[in-house]
Amino acid sequence: MYYSFTTLSTVGFGDMRPVNDQERIMGAILMMFGNAVFSFIMTQFLDILASWKEVDEDIGDGEQLPLFYNIMKRMNEDQELNYYFKDDIERYFEYRWRKNKNAALESPEERNNIAQLPIQVMDHFYCGFLFESFLR
Repeated sequence: MYYSFTTLSTVGFGDMRPVNDQERIMGAILMMFGNAVFSFIMTQFLDILASWKEVDEDIGDGEQLPLFYNIMKRMNEDQELNYYFKDDIERYFEYRWRKNKNAALESPEERNNIAQLPIQVMDHFYCGFLFESFLR
């Protein structure tokens, strides 16, 4: 166990080492197996972190709004933007995010799911929901 721990942690104190071919083969197998297990564990851990980050993310446009305000401020000779103007912009984006009918088409997986629907359902989805106001 001591040899395994020092080898897999890459510390390798050198006080214990394989002395014959059988021990060297066993040590090589142990190192490959240990690295594979460590890689698997780290991959799972990184996947958990990535999924946690996705769940924790808000709408991406909302994070860009302060950046947009700063750019507008710089273009306005570093004068603050009118409060009512900023309020109008925020209300527009809130409305857009709430009423976004195209949300069902944003990812390739969602578009693929819609493409697999029967033609009558797809027709109703596009003509009766998404583009209803346009087709009127």
